[in-house]
Amino acid sequence: MEGYQVYTNIKGKEHRGMTQNDSGYSHIFIGEDFDYPEMDWTTWATSKQVDHHSRTFLDICRDVYLFQQVSEPTPVRHGQKENLLNFILTSDNQMVQGIEHLPGLGISDHLCLLMGIHVYTQTEMDKKPRLRYHKGRYKEMTIHLAAQNWEELDRMNVEESWSFL
Repeated sequence: MEGYQVYTNIKGKEHRGMTQNDSGYSHIFIGEDFDYPEMDWTTWATSKQVDHHSRTFLDICRDVYLFQQVSEPTPVRHGQKENLLNFILTSDNQMVQGIEHLPGLGISDHLCLLMGIHVYTQTEMDKKPRLRYHKGRYKEMTIHLAAQNWEELDRMNVEESWSFL
């Protein structure tokens, strides 16, 4: 996806790099099974200690203004508490629309997520060469042309006129 920074398989300290979006991309889309069952995205809180990586991850998401798009549990295990483990994080809250939770593939207990993504495109600049009229030295040209003897120019042919000016 052109214009996007896409992160996958982010674990441990690697998610620190998410704060550095110096690659020129205008939008961030992160889709991953982060396996942070202790996170509560409705309150942006975690039950873990301050130095735990899930809290650090949550702080980074907050610091770089990422939006968590998934609101329903994604793995469904019979007899276990439902958790929201699959995250879709974006830098624009309008980027993802209409997330549907579909059955998992094969024997996986993780649901499949189907969503619409608003893709931002960059229009290419016209590559034709353009004259830079704003760089012209118009005062100097005016002085030079005012100093010419235009009557003498009338008596010259084309080649002589070019060399005269």
